[in-house]
Amino acid sequence: MIQSPKFYGCVAALALFASGAGATEQAAQLGPQELVTKVAQETLKDLDAHRAEYQKDPKKVRELVDKNMLPHFDTKYAAQLVLGKHWRTANEQQRGRFVEA
Repeated sequence: MIQSPKFYGCVAALALFASGAGATEQAAQLGPQELVTKVAQETLKDLDAHRAEYQKDPKKVRELVDKNMLPHFDTKYAAQLVLGKHWRTANEQQRGRFVEA
């Protein structure tokens, strides 16, 4: 799973949608391209360093991505874009579950 081009493509695609809304102080000092590069390199470095651990427990890959990348994304806004007109008809619980997924 970790070695697949599809996984790295997903990581890169997520990075392209980076938003400054939840950025850390350090990230706020970087431009968007530098931020994407830095976060992707850190994530890939960690993946390579702990490859065996991630192969044994793939859930830890999700934890790594959540830790490294999610602080730089506006997941609520992304969820609104994905749901489109259906966002308005979803209740708060449904919206929250979708954002967390």
